[in-house]
Amino acid sequence: MNARGARTSWLRCLAITVVIGTTVSWLPAGIGALGRKGGTALRGDPGDVTILAGGQVEVTVLGTGSPVTFTHVIDPNSPPSQRAFSAIRDSLVAQVDAHASFSATAGDDPGDPNANGFSALLQAGGEVSRLGICENNPNLDDLAVSFPAGTDYATLNKVTVVNGDGDYRLVADPLVGPTYDETFNTTVPPNNTAAGLNNSITAGLINAGYVVYPQDPNGPDPSIQITKKGSRLVAVRVFSTDTGVVRFCVNLQVAPPPATGLPGGTGTIPTAGQTGMLILILLVTSTAIWILKR
Repeated sequence: MNARGARTSWLRCLAITVVIGTTVSWLPAGIGALGRKGGTALRGDPGDVTILAGGQVEVTVLGTGSPVTFTHVIDPNSPPSQRAFSAIRDSLVAQVDAHASFSATAGDDPGDPNANGFSALLQAGGEVSRLGICENNPNLDDLAVSFPAGTDYATLNKVTVVNGDGDYRLVADPLVGPTYDETFNTTVPPNNTAAGLNNSITAGLINAGYVVYPQDPNGPDPSIQITKKGSRLVAVRVFSTDTGVVRFCVNLQVAPPPATGLPGGTGTIPTAGQTGMLILILLVTSTAIWILKR
């Protein structure tokens, strides 16, 4: 092969590797969902759409550096259209999108198209490292956070009040293996108390192969961290019709916690962007070696 032919072949291989690497690198990431689309304003109705009480909803996003939290305070005296879950979602999306580091878009959650979904990315187009949603409104009965490429761990707040008049459902979707989907009846022991329900949630996750350990157990907002051996976590979704379960807080994060890491967890599995870049480097290097040997 002459020099011109070798150069042409190298350029073709380079173009292919760039396409492959870019496709893998820019997988969508950071999808959140809050509340149901359409329906009535009655608490516990599957079609919950309008908030009739106060409270607030927070979205936390981490790119590089420190996480940034965006807050929508709910005014119970505002017009009904401003109290709709979709309007609250739109308000939070606008705040995230206005930040210099992020971009956000309202849209469907692929895992739950009946929810008010949105996506958050880095301004440059890459995946964020963390996305979290917290809320304390009595009519907002469900939240979800997902990363299609997977994350290293999830954080879920512990239940602090149970009225024993409904249920609590938790869904954890790993990248590898079956989805964990369990509904706990809060009208019967032990799930009719906060301690009993938290114990049942932890036991259910452990029995399904997850690693669970407490975070800030004596603090104002105790929670558990969840990871799955041998797999990344794609999504965590929580739902409840129990009138005492008011606060939800769900976070998914790509990197393990600083310093200590996760005991028994997945470790520092490369992100989609890192994997794409690694593939790109390996393919370009192997192509160069092949050309030199010709």
